[in-house]
Formats: sequence, structure tokens, C-alpha cells
Amino acid sequence: MTKKNSIVVYLTTLILMVSASFQVAYGATPYGRDQIRVHTGEAGKPGDTLFALTSRWRIDGDVTYESTGITFVSGAERPKPTTGPGVAKKLAIAMSDGMIKQYPSWRGVEAANVPGQPEMTVSNKEGFSLFKVTFRDYTNGKMTYDLHGKSFSAAKVAVGVDIVYSAAVEYLAAFANVEEKMTAATGGGIDISVDGGQTFSVATQGKTTEQIEQAIASKLSSGQISSSVLYDHTTDGDARNSKPYDGSSVHFLNLPAKSITIQVNDPSLGALMKFKFPDEDAPLSLVKPVQFTLLGGAVIALLWFFFGFKPKEEED
Repeated sequence: MTKKNSIVVYLTTLILMVSASFQVAYGATPYGRDQIRVHTGEAGKPGDTLFALTSRWRIDGDVTYESTGITFVSGAERPKPTTGPGVAKKLAIAMSDGMIKQYPSWRGVEAANVPGQPEMTVSNKEGFSLFKVTFRDYTNGKMTYDLHGKSFSAAKVAVGVDIVYSAAVEYLAAFANVEEKMTAATGGGIDISVDGGQTFSVATQGKTTEQIEQAIASKLSSGQISSSVLYDHTTDGDARNSKPYDGSSVHFLNLPAKSITIQVNDPSLGALMKFKFPDEDAPLSLVKPVQFTLLGGAVIALLWFFFGFKPKEEED
């Protein structure tokens, strides 16, 4: 085999290997691989209260996007109280409306509720991965979160429970009648359980949010208090219904359960439920099309150099 033929074989093999690895690595993430569902209850507060959610997703191997949806839920004293199915429908519409400002090709999640049922699911679309979802519930309703039959530990989904003062939320500043910063809950309690089992109740009156979280962690052995946030509350600057991290939350990094239920029975408090999925489709795990194109161009240039380039012969 001549030297030129050896080069041709080598370069051809290289092209085939890169092409094969590109095709395997660039398979699109299937629809619905990442899902979080909430079973919604009626508001426990008498007036209009806020319920919001923020989702963050990644285009396979590329950039991330974030969207926040906000809705108001009517309590028992309103002319038309919002039912459990109504809460689910409002959340789904709010999430969809939050993505309107983005190009259609960037909208990587779908929010859907089952008509007439008190449940709503956020799912990734094909070619996208969902990896952060925050539910901000100030309704004092009973909410159950699950992964459609998967356990949080098996799916490697971390769960965060952050108890906050309702009046501390930036978006609520215009609605809350609070003259000074709150330092303790006004009264009531919080009920929490996993897999529909025993319900643990935590008294809240006169306690700080950190003390309440410590009590929750002590009731559920798989929970632990953390002084660091599970993930940032916002990345793209959408600060609606957000608040600075208060320095404490309960983290369930390996929760061996398929659902978690929480109901706040204290009008001065709200619950931020955070779910962190594995970010398995980050850019470093993928050979991008542009990288493949550049490498192919380099190979073509080498072929041209060896077989198309002939130095001009000097005249005698």
C-alpha cells in the first residue's frame, strides 16, 4: 500500500468514526422523560392568593431557558371559589402563557392538566430536558407532588421544601398589608407526609421559618436542613413572585418515596417546593453539529492538501 493510499484509509476511517459517534450522541431526548405532577387542592385562605411555578429546561446539549407562570386562586369567600380542578387548569394556562415571549422552537416544556381532574403535569418536549421546577404555593391548599409512579430516589430527583413568609415575596408587595418585616408565623400549622402514609403535623405559631423547617426535617428522617439553596430561584432575571433566599430549607436528596404531600394551614406562610432533575444533557456530553461540521471541513482540507495541491514547478 502506498503512502497516499494509507492516508486515504486513515482519513476515511476517521470520518466514519466521528460520524457514527455523532449520530449516537445526538439522539433527541424523548418526550415526557422528565415529568413532575401536582395534585391540587382548594385554597385554604378566604381571599385571592397567589400560586406560581417556574420551569427551567435545556435544549439537548445546548443552552437553557426559563419561564415563570403566575395565577391567582379564589378562596371560599369569593363569589366563584376556585375548585381543585380549577387550580390545576389555572397553573397549566399560567405556565403556557409564561412561554409566549419565547420563540416557539425554544419552548421546551409542556404544561397540561387532565380536564375535570385536580392534577397538572409539567413535561419535557422531545429534544429538551427538564431539570428545575419550582412551585410557589401561598394558597394554604393541600398539594401532592409525584413523578407519575417513579420514586424520587430512583429518578435521582432532589426535593427542596422552603417555608417562607407570604408577605416577603416581591411580587406580593403591592397586595400585602404589612408594615414591618415578619419574624414569626402568626398561627396554625403545617401537615406533611410521603407516599400517602402517616401525616406529621408541625405547629407554626410564634416560630421562625427556619424553626419550622427544622421541625419538618426532624419528623421526616430523609430530610436535612441546608443553609445553601437547592438551586437559584431565577436565572434569566424573571423576578416575579421571587424572594431572596432566607438561608434555610429542607432538602430531600434521596427521597425513597413516590409522592410528597404538604398543606400549610397558616395564612402568614407559603411553601416553595423545588424539584431538581439530573442535568444529563449538558453540552460536554455531546458532539454538536457545528463541531462535526468543522472537523469534516478540516478533513476535506487535508485531502485537498495531499491530492489537490501541486507546487508550481520552477522553469529551467
